[in-house]
Amino acid sequence: MIEIKIRFAAGVVRWVRERQHYGFQSEENNAVMIYHVEDVSEIRAWILSWGDAAEVLSPKELRKSMRETALKLANMLT
Repeated sequence: MIEIKIRFAAGVVRWVRERQHYGFQSEENNAVMIYHVEDVSEIRAWILSWGDAAEVLSPKELRKSMRETALKLANMLT
């Protein structure tokens, strides 16, 4: 099982709570959500759907992957 921590922007926390991913486990500090999944591919697209309102805190490999995806998108759009 992989534990994923994501910090959401204050403006979307309410919506995240209403549209939680099935891997949701708990919430910390009213903005950091913890998820458990077997593979990051199960949650990656869901995280991307929140755009810049979602910051992956851990694991570092997923954080790096999300950064690379954001850079690719930025390059495609400029």
